[in-house]
Amino acid sequence: MRSFRDMYTIVMFDIETKNNQKEITKFKKLLQILGFDMFQYSIYYKHSTTKEIALSLEQSLIKDLPHLGKIAILSITSAQFCRMKIFYDKEKEVVSPQPLNQNFLII
Repeated sequence: MRSFRDMYTIVMFDIETKNNQKEITKFKKLLQILGFDMFQYSIYYKHSTTKEIALSLEQSLIKDLPHLGKIAILSITSAQFCRMKIFYDKEKEVVSPQPLNQNFLII
């Protein structure tokens, strides 16, 4: 059974690419260093085992935000994340994300 304390932190950003590619690349590298995975081009997510870890992650992000564009940070429970419906192409295939298996340590 999954813990309701498990959280996913989602970062969404909209930064004008014209003349800002260096800033975008720097921000994406920061997300990767912090362990985020790309969901879409400007949406990244990361699993945290506790709410406290998710809040600490948010604080780390806020400290190093770029000074351009719009950036949103959202933390939701693992249960909420797994209720997401994902549609591919015209076939409208619905896929729900699978929760991470807590029996494995990911480094």
